Parts: sequence; structure tokens; C-alpha cells
Amino acid sequence: MSEWQIYNKGFYLPVKLDSETDLALDFQNELTTGDYLTTATFSTTDTGIVIAKQALRFDAAQGFTNPHQAQCTVQSSTIGTYAIKLTTTTNQGFTHVKHFDVRIER
Repeated sequence: MSEWQIYNKGFYLPVKLDSETDLALDFQNELTTGDYLTTATFSTTDTGIVIAKQALRFDAAQGFTNPHQAQCTVQSSTIGTYAIKLTTTTNQGFTHVKHFDVRIER
């Protein structure tokens, strides 16, 4: 499991070169009572990284029944730092936008 790292531009998630890695962002503490995620779109304009899959998830083991996590699978082919944008919407019409970096390392 990757954990957030800090560098001079902010936070990033480390990913190994030539790998396929699942990333998930949890909105549990940002959603109001009865609110849950209905869409999640990860995007990037950078080359060298591919967002292969996207999904909404919920943690049934913790008692959740509605999506509160946005997940994607990234495929890396070039060392570097890549900007990712995540846009989610909720059943109550709220939009959340997150910007984060993925850093491809050896």
C-alpha cells in the first residue's frame, strides 16, 4: 500500500516503474450524513502514465453500504512526476475536486 510522501511541490504517491498500481482516495470524512459518491473521474494530461481503470468502492467491513472511496489503476512507463485530477459528485449534488501527484520511481 502506498502512503503519501511530501516533496517540494506538495504530496505525492510513489509508484514503481513499469508497474500497475491501484490508488484509492477516501472521502469518508468529507461526506455529510446520507451523502455518498455517485461518480469519480480521474484524469491527467501527462504522458508516461495511464489511468487504466476507475471505480467507486465502499468498505463493507467497516459497515458502509454506499460508495465513499474513488479508486483507479495507473500504469507507469516513464520515470517522473505526473499530475492527476480527481473529480467526484455525490447523490446530494456536491462536487469534490482533488489534485495530487503520482511519482514514478525505480
